[in-house]
Amino acid sequence: MTLQLTLVVLLWAVGLGALGVWAQVWRRGQLARRPALWLAAWAAALYAFGYSLEISGDSLAWIRFAVTVEYLGIAAIPTLILWLAADYDRDGWLGGRWWRWVAAAVSIATFVVVATNPLHDLYHARPRFAASGPFPMVVFDRGWWYWGFQAYTAVAILLANVVFLRAWRSAGAHRRAQVRLLFVASLVPWLGNLVNVSGVLPWAIDIMPFVLVVAIALFYLGVMRQGLAELAPVARDVVFEQQGDAALVLDDEGRVLDQNVAALRLLGPLSERHGGEGGPLADRFPDLGELIHAVPSEPPTHEEMMYGTLRDEPPEMRRGDRTYSVRAQPLWSRGRNAIGHVMVLRDITRYARMEELLRTLATSDELTAIPNRRHFLDLAEREVARARRHGRSLGMIVFDLDRFKDVNDTFGHHAGDAVLRAVAKAVEAQVRSSDMIGRLGGEEFAVVLPESTMDDVAYVAERVRSAIAELAVPIGRVGVRVSASVGGCSLQANELREVGELLMRADHAQYQAKGAGGNRVVLYDVATPVPVAAGATGVGR
Repeated sequence: MTLQLTLVVLLWAVGLGALGVWAQVWRRGQLARRPALWLAAWAAALYAFGYSLEISGDSLAWIRFAVTVEYLGIAAIPTLILWLAADYDRDGWLGGRWWRWVAAAVSIATFVVVATNPLHDLYHARPRFAASGPFPMVVFDRGWWYWGFQAYTAVAILLANVVFLRAWRSAGAHRRAQVRLLFVASLVPWLGNLVNVSGVLPWAIDIMPFVLVVAIALFYLGVMRQGLAELAPVARDVVFEQQGDAALVLDDEGRVLDQNVAALRLLGPLSERHGGEGGPLADRFPDLGELIHAVPSEPPTHEEMMYGTLRDEPPEMRRGDRTYSVRAQPLWSRGRNAIGHVMVLRDITRYARMEELLRTLATSDELTAIPNRRHFLDLAEREVARARRHGRSLGMIVFDLDRFKDVNDTFGHHAGDAVLRAVAKAVEAQVRSSDMIGRLGGEEFAVVLPESTMDDVAYVAERVRSAIAELAVPIGRVGVRVSASVGGCSLQANELREVGELLMRADHAQYQAKGAGGNRVVLYDVATPVPVAAGATGVGR
C-alpha cells in the first residue's frame, strides 16, 4: 500500500471517528443542548475528509476544491473550541453572547475568503505543485488573511486553555478529574501545531486532522461521560447556593464544612469558607447539633432507596417569628462508610401558621373564639381523669341565654352574634385561668371548674349570671340586655365516672333555672335541685 493511499484510509477513519462522536451526542438526545460539541465533531470530520481529497488529487482545480471542503471545518474549529469553553464558563470571562456572534462571523468570513481566494489571493497566493514528495502536493504563499486567522486561532485556543486551567485549579475533589480532562483536550491542538511547525513530518504532511479528532473525543468524554462537567458549577449554584432552604454540610465530627447563602443569612457564618470558625455545630446551636445523633447510623437499604420508606416527621425549630423543619441526612462514601451529614432547614412558617389556623378552626367556635363543643368536651374529659387521679372535686356550670330568640327577631342576627361575643368575653373575665369555657351550641355555654366544691360552683355561677345581666350590648343606639339561666354541680373524685354525667347534671339544673323564670342559678342536688337566689354572693373561692 502506497503512502498516499495509507494517508487517505487513515483520514477517512479519523473522519468517521469524528462523526461517531456526533452520533453518540445524537443517540443521547443532546444535539440541542450540545451544539458546540457536535458541530466541532462535524468540523473535524470535514477537515479530515477534505484533506484526504487534497492529497489524492492531481490537478490544481481539484486541490482548490478540496481545500475549500477542508476550510468548512478548519474555519469553524477555533470558534467551536471557544464555545465549548464558554459553555463551562457562563459566569466568567466568556459569559456574554455578543462575542459568540463575532467569533462566528470571523469563521464564516474566513471560509468565504478561502472559497473566493482565486479572485483576490488574500489567503493563499501563487499556488504551485511541489514534485519532491511521493505524491503531488500544492504549496502556497501565505496572504495576510491567513496570518490573521492563525492569530485568531491561537487566541481562541489560548482563552479555552485559561478557562479550563482556572476551573481545574478551583474545582473540588469531585470535579477535578473531569475538568482536568477538558483542560487536556484544549491543549491537544497546540500539539498538532507544534508538530506542523517543527517540520518533523516529511513532505509537509498536516497532522492536525488526526490531532483534532483526539481533542474532540476528549471533549466528548469530559462533557458527556463524566457528568456533564460544564453544567457542574451551574448545578451547584442552582441546587445548593440559590435554593431557598438553608443547607449545611458537616463532617463526621459535626464541623460545618460548607453552607449556602440561605444558611448564612439565617445562622451567620459557620463554615471557614464564609469566614466562620468551622467548629462543631453543637457549640453554636445545641438544638441543631442534637439532631445529628437522631439520623440513621446505617446506610439505607435497597428497599428504602427504591421505595422511599417514610421516616418520622422532621423536628421543627423556631428562629424569631419563623418556623423551620430540620432534616439531617447522613452522607456515605462509596464504601458505605459515614463521612458526614447534610442538614437542610426549610422555612415552613406559612404552613405552620396554616396548620395553626386549621387547628384553631377545628377546636374553636368561629363566632366567639372559645372552644367549640367537641373541643370543650375533650378538655373536660381530661379534667375528669385528672380529678380522679389526684382525688380532687370537679365542678361545672351550664348557662343558656333567656329569650335569646327575641334579640334575633327584634334586632337581627348580627345583633345576636354581637351579644354572644359579648357574653363569652364577659364570662371569661369572671373565671380563673385554669377554668375552661366552651360554647355547646346556639346560646348555650358551659364552664369546667377544676378543684371546685358545690360552694365554689355556686359562687362562680352567680358571678357569671350577674355579669351577663349587667351587659348592655350596643346595637345602633340601643343597649341590648339579656339574662341567663345557670345550672351548676360538683362531684367528688370517687363520684366521677365520665364528663357526660357531670354535664347532664349541670344541664338538668339549668333547665330547672329556665323553668323557674330564668335569670337565676340552680345547683344540682341528688335529692332536689336547689335554687340559688339571684344576686346571692355564695362562698368565696
